[in-house]
Amino acid sequence: MPLIDFLTKLNILDSEKVKILFEERENSLKLIVDGKLLSGLTPSKPFPITSPNFVIFKDSYGVDICVIENYGELDPESRKKPSNHLGQDILHTENIGDWKD
Repeated sequence: MPLIDFLTKLNILDSEKVKILFEERENSLKLIVDGKLLSGLTPSKPFPITSPNFVIFKDSYGVDICVIENYGELDPESRKKPSNHLGQDILHTENIGDWKD
């Protein structure tokens, strides 16, 4: 798929309207966006395109559900998640801070 087609199909979220929570039972993340719940998600970095603050959230089938362009703009609580999901190996950038609780 050409890059332009991929970018136009992305569900890009406004960082200011997103709250991220950890679902312990499912070992996944849930996002609350404008009062709507997206659950069972895992974060990933784009490949082969790289951008330090760009994060894709996938469902349990590996389908891209939504994107946050600048992860550093989320509220501090949404950025503080268990390192197994949001650890430095997945989302390491200088301006995001420490991922450990």
